[in-house]
Amino acid sequence: KPLLATIVGLALSVSTMFGAAPKILSSSPGVGFVWTNPVSGNLSIIEQRTNLSVGAWTPLFYDVGSNGLRSTAAPISSSNIVFYRIGVQTNIPDPSLIMNLSFDNAFSNGVVLDISGHGNNGLRYGKPCCPTNWPTLTVGPDGSQAAEFHQYFDGWGLYGKSGDYVAIPYSPLFINLSQVTVCAWVWLYRAYNGDINNDHNTSILDTGMDVPGTFNLGRNYSDHMIFSVWKGSGNEVELLNFPDVAPDGNTGGWHYYSVTFSNGVVNGYFDGNLFQTANAGVPALTMAGYYMGIAGWTFNGTPEMDLSVDGYPNNAWINGRVDDFRFYNRALTSSEITSLYTSFDKAPPKSPSTLTATPVSSSQVSLHWGPGSGTFRIAGYVLRRNGAVIATTTNRVFFDSNLTPQSTNSYTVQCFDVGNQYSTESAIATCTTFSSGVNLIIDDADGAPWMTQIGTWPTYATLPGYYGTGFLSSDEVAGKSLVIRPPLPESGTYTVFMRYPGTSSINYLLASSVPVDIVHGGITNTVTVNEQSGYGLWNSLGQYNFSAGTNDFVQIRTDGTDGYYVFADAFLFIK
Repeated sequence: KPLLATIVGLALSVSTMFGAAPKILSSSPGVGFVWTNPVSGNLSIIEQRTNLSVGAWTPLFYDVGSNGLRSTAAPISSSNIVFYRIGVQTNIPDPSLIMNLSFDNAFSNGVVLDISGHGNNGLRYGKPCCPTNWPTLTVGPDGSQAAEFHQYFDGWGLYGKSGDYVAIPYSPLFINLSQVTVCAWVWLYRAYNGDINNDHNTSILDTGMDVPGTFNLGRNYSDHMIFSVWKGSGNEVELLNFPDVAPDGNTGGWHYYSVTFSNGVVNGYFDGNLFQTANAGVPALTMAGYYMGIAGWTFNGTPEMDLSVDGYPNNAWINGRVDDFRFYNRALTSSEITSLYTSFDKAPPKSPSTLTATPVSSSQVSLHWGPGSGTFRIAGYVLRRNGAVIATTTNRVFFDSNLTPQSTNSYTVQCFDVGNQYSTESAIATCTTFSSGVNLIIDDADGAPWMTQIGTWPTYATLPGYYGTGFLSSDEVAGKSLVIRPPLPESGTYTVFMRYPGTSSINYLLASSVPVDIVHGGITNTVTVNEQSGYGLWNSLGQYNFSAGTNDFVQIRTDGTDGYYVFADAFLFIK
């Protein structure tokens, strides 16, 4: 562990047992610490906790020690008791983590500290006239410091602009690695004028070009993140295409990008989830030239933005934020990637919106709600009836059953994310069950298990007459179908209605012979629906005897249809 001198409470009395240990000389709420560290050149860490008896110390700030004074802003509160300690790192906690740029130090001095203990600090190199191209302070996904990068349309170089960037000087630790993991938090902003062409070569990390094993993580002239590897001179191969397509450049918030490499096999992770695997065609990854670039291409040249030195302006600037950049010399496992992702989850998500409660029968209520939101993936939802938990689900639809006729119930929903942070509860939705009868709607947006797709059925909202937020569409290729399983609260004779959108101007594109199977009690009745008419209406498919539960179902098929499109939207079951 780091050797730490303990600072207790807001009074911050200093332990002197370590001799030439760092010392906090003063502190004040809302301002921060003034401290000194005589251990020049070593990595200093200020840590905090709210209870001296339980809980872990968490890093608050990093910096390089010197004989001078340091002034460090910190969220010192005058109303809450917080304990702080400061010390010098005396070991390397994870030898495989060969670079970790947390952006938690005072990097305005031109150094982004590598807190891994390996000393691979990011440095500033600017234009000969004005070396000011350097990221500024912002807030990261966990509420700590992060770096904000900018572009400047200043007429510089071949492209008329320059930008902030960080250069990591050459180190043998980055050469010919058979195993690698690169991770970074990134939030890319809207491109200048909303034109992706202004940001389509954004580079998160570049290690060189033409040399086998050099690689780039960035927008390789695209609207999404790409991981590419050079197999030789003039032969750069795109291996991973991240699912963050942003036509105007804006990725909509923080996302976690991770790439692992093991003896040529490449895995891509987006927000902690594996999304693609590829073969790089090279046995090792490496850097070439004098530096690796964050927000800058290297061209195997010098990091200075000087056309007279290597002929390039080191472009590929970032328009956005970066935090906690990590480089390992081993391939992390999927669980390790997920653990890293969730370790930044420090704040609760926003509660779900627009909870609606609709009576279905004398014993059942249909509940629908909008998605929760936050930096981290929403993992599920907790439903309460009259204050008591009734379900935890990953869907945004729930049918509350076994209720009393004409009973009034109040519902709330809250969400939780992958780091088990819980939102507040939603606004209350109240409804009263029927005295008798059933009126149940299953919409395409309800999804599985009530509506299951076989084949591809994309969602659209481009035509009038649909129910809810959109509708499903498919071509007439045989073998596609939709299975609708209504959770019927009671057995009996039901009239089944089908709804789909449309307009007379596109009648020639719509199928006039869509087979719809009604399967009930082991019997299958097939009705042929003409979707060239009746759009925007509840069209009756007849009456059928259904049993309670989800054993009986309705199925739309594309077999034998004519026209170009088959639409599917919503079904209504009335008893």
